[in-house]
Amino acid sequence: MALFIKLNNDFVITSSPFALVLCLAKEKGKESKNVGEQYLEKIGEYSSLEGVLNGYLFYSIIKSDCSDVKELKELIKEVKAEIKELSNIEKGDK
Repeated sequence: MALFIKLNNDFVITSSPFALVLCLAKEKGKESKNVGEQYLEKIGEYSSLEGVLNGYLFYSIIKSDCSDVKELKELIKEVKAEIKELSNIEKGDK
């Protein structure tokens, strides 16, 4: 795995030979031989950076514990700000 971009404590972007892969970072539980060991669970494969970042927004919403529209709007605003920052890095902006 050549590409490894940690978006936050929960999400990582990796790559396969022909795609960008959005993964959920997890830890092995009590039933495992290697309790606490971290591993990546593949969520989806995307053909572009824009696609994987949209997937990140989608799964951030699904994974959230928002209980009303106001909280959901705030979450979307925060994730979009993270995505904008990542997009600026891609374009070489600071």
